[in-house]
Amino acid sequence: MPLPTKFKCDLRTLSLLSLPTLSLPSLLQIHAHLLVSGAIADPFAAAKLVSAASSISNPGLRHARLLLRSLPSRSAFLYNTLIGAHVENDLPVEALALYKRMLAAGLAPNNYTFSFLLRASLAIRSLSDGRKFHAQIVRLGWESYDFVQNGLIHLYSSCGCVGSARQLFDRSPHRDVITWTSMINGYAKSGQTRTARELFDRMPERNAVSWSAMITTYAQVGEFKEALDVFNEMQRSG
Repeated sequence: MPLPTKFKCDLRTLSLLSLPTLSLPSLLQIHAHLLVSGAIADPFAAAKLVSAASSISNPGLRHARLLLRSLPSRSAFLYNTLIGAHVENDLPVEALALYKRMLAAGLAPNNYTFSFLLRASLAIRSLSDGRKFHAQIVRLGWESYDFVQNGLIHLYSSCGCVGSARQLFDRSPHRDVITWTSMINGYAKSGQTRTARELFDRMPERNAVSWSAMITTYAQVGEFKEALDVFNEMQRSG
C-alpha cells in the first residue's frame, strides 16, 4: 500500500486507515509516520489509528492495546473502541480488563461502554459482573437508553433471572422487537412456556427471530403441535 512520500496528517493519509484491505504491516508503517511527524498527538489521528488496529482481529488488537498505553492523551471513545472490538472478537475477559484500565485512567464510562460490558458479562456468564454494571448504570443515569436496557434484559433473562428481567421490561417506556424477544427467550429457558406465549401474543410486531424463538420454545418441551401451529401462523402472516 503506497504512502505519501512526505507524510502530513491529512485526510488522504488517514483515509488509508479505513481501507478494508489494511494489513498489520501497513498499519505499522502508518503508525511510524504518525510518530515521526508528531501527528500521533492529534486526538483524531490517534482515534483513527486505534480504530484501524482494532479492526485487524487479534494481531491488530494486541497492537491497539500497546498503542493505547503509549498515547499521551486517552479518551472514553478510544477505550470504547477497544472494549467493543474485544467483545466482537470473543475476548470478553480482555474487554473487562480494559474497562478497569479505563477507570484507572480517570475516564467515565458511558452508555456505549456499558452496552459492551453487559455483552462481555454474558459471554463469561458472570451475573455478578452484570449486577455490578447495572448498579453503575443506574448511578450514572444510563438506564433509560434503549440499547442499555435491552442489554440488561438480555443478560438477566439469559442467566435465568427472569424476575429481574421482567421488572426492567415492565418499566421500559420503549420496547422494541429485541426487548420482547429477549424476554420470551428468558421464559423459554426457565421452562415458563405459557408465560412466553402470553408475551408473544402481546407483541405489537414480530420478526423472524421472535417467531423462531416461540417455535423453539414449544419444540424444546416437546409440544410439537403448538410449534407447528406457530409456524403455520407465521406463514399466514407473510
